[in-house]
Amino acid sequence: MPRPPYFVTRADVIGDFQLRLEFEDGSFGEIDLENVKNRGGVFELLRDQTYFPQARLDPDGGTVVWPNGTDIAPETLHELVNGQSSNTAGDALARDRAWAYTHEHLATVKRALSQAEAGKAERFPEDLATRLGGSQ
Repeated sequence: MPRPPYFVTRADVIGDFQLRLEFEDGSFGEIDLENVKNRGGVFELLRDQTYFPQARLDPDGGTVVWPNGTDIAPETLHELVNGQSSNTAGDALARDRAWAYTHEHLATVKRALSQAEAGKAERFPEDLATRLGGSQ
């Protein structure tokens, strides 16, 4: 199966918080991820200038990854390099985080519905409805 055009095929650290990337579709370019270090969470370690250069290519995921498993979606990197997004790297990462949050809640809803269909739950879990901003 062919890889998606946004898959990273080469990643080089070229400076403090800067990467040069090449993609499956032949596009390439440089990005500055300095504002990512202020994101906190899994990105907190990237503040360390000795940690950021440990970035490596994850050929299976088609993206850049650090030793603690932190990565950035290849679609986001592709958008940033190819100027398809007028947003900063931080904004793109915020979109990634929002997508992950949505995906997590979708998985929770699917589990709850599956339990209800199997007769293991009588109604939509109250805490889930609350977390999703709805009511029963």
